[in-house]
Amino acid sequence: MIKTARKLFVFLTVAGLALTLNVAGINAAQLTSQSISLSNSAPATPSSYTIKFTTAGTASLNDVDFVFATTPSGAATTPSGMSLASATLTSTTNLGSGWTIDTSQAGSGILSITNATAQNIASATVATVVLGGLTNPAIGSGAAQCAKSDANGSSGTCYIRFTTKAAGPTTIDTGAASFTLVATTSATATLDPSMSMIISGVAAGQTNDGIVVSTGDSSTYNTLPFGHMAVNTIYDTAQEIQVYTNAQHGYTVTMAMTTPMTGSVGSNQISPFTANSATWLAPVAWTAPTGTTPNTNTAWIGGNTTDGTRVGGGVGGSQGGNQTFGPVNTTPVNVSLSNQPDNGTAVFVSYQLQANPYQPADTYTGVLQYNATPTY
Repeated sequence: MIKTARKLFVFLTVAGLALTLNVAGINAAQLTSQSISLSNSAPATPSSYTIKFTTAGTASLNDVDFVFATTPSGAATTPSGMSLASATLTSTTNLGSGWTIDTSQAGSGILSITNATAQNIASATVATVVLGGLTNPAIGSGAAQCAKSDANGSSGTCYIRFTTKAAGPTTIDTGAASFTLVATTSATATLDPSMSMIISGVAAGQTNDGIVVSTGDSSTYNTLPFGHMAVNTIYDTAQEIQVYTNAQHGYTVTMAMTTPMTGSVGSNQISPFTANSATWLAPVAWTAPTGTTPNTNTAWIGGNTTDGTRVGGGVGGSQGGNQTFGPVNTTPVNVSLSNQPDNGTAVFVSYQLQANPYQPADTYTGVLQYNATPTY
């Protein structure tokens, strides 16, 4: 009888132990609403991981483990290229306070956040853990790589397995979620160089930098008609220049009188404006021709640009609209300039001509040439 009782006691004890172990397994519940968001989804690049999950039961937690693996279950293989050693805990949400990161098992693909003081977390709590300082693994077809979605490896998927624990440690909830790495896409384009210049005529009566186009002297894109002139009288005409270019370093437009204004008698010629040693870098106000020997400073032609500030020489615009001029001769001078792309800034180049009584009567013709040079 005694022996029988002893056998019964042993059976009950063993049965009780089996029951206790069984209850502990039942208490490990499944986390829900699990997700992993990467700040940078490109393979083999630094990224932070925002991990969200909803707890299943109420518990006092002091440990959450994150196992990085190539599969959601079974033997855990750390993804190739996954770097966890420099991981940091950026933040937690709805898990209380006092959490720190444990990287002691980073070499095995495991990160943990721990807390010296157990935090009471209610069931159905939506928790967030942000881990920084990680390096994404590679995409590939090997057992230790995030399985590629296609032959090209345009994306690859790996997993994080979660476990929340109480003191003991006792497993409270478990779960797993995937994160997908996506190959970067290279976008390329070559913008071709573009350049055009429009020269337009200017109507009589229009004022540019204080200079009024004379009555009857309206210009066209390829003519500067000073018309019939009287001695000791100033005549003005102008042209408008617009440059459209995507040249990174801008452009210059130069002007030169490639063929001086010469009369039907070859020795008759209109001189470039040189009063007071005027230049395009140091323009001066207009004065009447001072020469007394025919064809030597007895008729002058001078020029002005409204783009004086950009040209940088002080011509016209940089003089505040005070009608200053430089010589128009065979030497090219800048009449428009930009150090960046331009979408048609309007620049007006004015030309002024005057003859004194010593200039021979004749019909004078010259050729003026603009030259536009972009710098890409």
